[in-house]
Amino acid sequence: MKKNGFSPILIVLILVILGAVGYFGYKRLEIQTSSFQTKVDTVNWKIFNSKYGYSVKYPSDWDTNISLPGGKGNADPQNSYFPIFEFQCGVDNYKAGKLCTQIKISSIPYNSLGIGDSEKPSINVKDKFSPDFSIDLKREKVINRIGTKLDMENAVGFEYFVPGYASLWQYVVVSDHDDTRYTITYQELQTDRFSNPITPAEWQNKQIFDTILSTFTFTK
Repeated sequence: MKKNGFSPILIVLILVILGAVGYFGYKRLEIQTSSFQTKVDTVNWKIFNSKYGYSVKYPSDWDTNISLPGGKGNADPQNSYFPIFEFQCGVDNYKAGKLCTQIKISSIPYNSLGIGDSEKPSINVKDKFSPDFSIDLKREKVINRIGTKLDMENAVGFEYFVPGYASLWQYVVVSDHDDTRYTITYQELQTDRFSNPITPAEWQNKQIFDTILSTFTFTK
């Protein structure tokens, strides 16, 4: 009489197949997740404490208190015109073809941007982020927009392209905290590449920037 059910050989074969699928699936997941677990060592990093309501760590070999041509600069700027951190931005580095990395941070109260103090707006790329930074979507480009966090506050990150003679790609992170809009911009430059700007795929210090962001703390 024919018995119902699977034969022992078929059951063993199914178990072997399932085990193989599970093993290779685990190894694939292990490889994928390990690539996201790479960390930059911050043990010897310095701490930058801003009077505008935040602190952040940065590599000890990066420059601060940066002056623009003419000697104008600010060690703790409130707007995004002056960079706060730079790396490899000296004249000799430019001549050697090295990429200059710059990070700017602005912290602008809502009322200076025409936003009511009592409302906490959603962040839109059409917004004005600081008195000297707004995006014209008719001529400028915003791509790869994501929702993220900055010290547990909701934030928006995106790649931003400014066309023109000195064309430029930036990575921008925007977050609202305590009636203030915080905007952080990251860029890599080379004087010989103004007409052929450094693209996000060529950025060399983006992982360091991401690590800097992970140390950002609101202090007010």
